Amino acid sequence: MEGLSDRQAAEAVRSGIDWKYALGLDLADPGFDYSALSKFRARLIAGAAEMKLLDTMLERFKAQGLLNAVATVAPEWLREHAAPEWFDRYSAHIEESRLPKGQEAREQYAELIGADGSHLLSAIYEPSAPGQLQDLPAVEILRRTWVCQYYAQEGRLRWRKAEDLPPAGLRSDSPYDPEAHYGNKRSQTWTG
Repeated sequence: MEGLSDRQAAEAVRSGIDWKYALGLDLADPGFDYSALSKFRARLIAGAAEMKLLDTMLERFKAQGLLNAVATVAPEWLREHAAPEWFDRYSAHIEESRLPKGQEAREQYAELIGADGSHLLSAIYEPSAPGQLQDLPAVEILRRTWVCQYYAQEGRLRWRKAEDLPPAGLRSDSPYDPEAHYGNKRSQTWTG
């Protein structure tokens, strides 16, 4: 899903706290050899168990509210309101390593994301939109995140600079994890 090779995925599990958390591993866990992934895939296919694994994962994701909420509730409505390029732009989780290089390019990308999110939120709050969309927790998280991260200036959405953000305890920094907050001290930044 993240477009990582087997070696990169094994390294991500070895060194990334987010992967360790997602897999329920201890922080000191050394990870695994990358060849374990190809062996796992081979066993999965040989046992014709790929659909069983996928169905189990989907059930758990759905129970935890991790599936795309708007697409689940109103797929036809979303097709009408989503720009075709959104599917390519947002098919993979946005991560530091996939962001454009350079501050100006990143700000432009952030404002593009902001405009996309604002377009979606505006459409959701239109009277003609399915009413249940406004009640989705994912929509409320997106709305709160956008209020904290963007502002309108001269008819254009702008990405807030660090000094313009609400205090960490009051803001929503990521629609992926509403409890995560970004922090920085001098040149050190972190998510916690």
